[in-house]
Amino acid sequence: MVCVLPYTNGILPMASLAKQMGFRAVFVPEKDAPEAALIPELDIYPARSLNQIVSHFVGGLQIEIFKHTHLPLDDDFVYEGVDFQEVRGQEHVKRALEVAADTTCLCHGQKAIHFTATFTLSGH
Repeated sequence: MVCVLPYTNGILPMASLAKQMGFRAVFVPEKDAPEAALIPELDIYPARSLNQIVSHFVGGLQIEIFKHTHLPLDDDFVYEGVDFQEVRGQEHVKRALEVAADTTCLCHGQKAIHFTATFTLSGH
């Protein structure tokens, strides 16, 4: 029996927490790999099933580390922005977004894009 790993909500803050806790790599459901890979200096192993992860550890077929090759944006994409001052609570999620937003990514294999997020965290 194969246990297929489904899409998991909240993978970005989970990957960020793993990084903060000192993990250098995480295994995530295959569909979540692009999102988890936004955390810098954290190796992401996309897995289809628990069987695939077990095989990886017992010397079977090795899972390749996920590598971003492009952003899913059109050339004419215009960022409208979000004001994070209006977001209350969810400090770990806001931190994960800050880390992800300050990550340099490659777009269409050639263009380097650098996103920077600036916002004030409220004590409310």
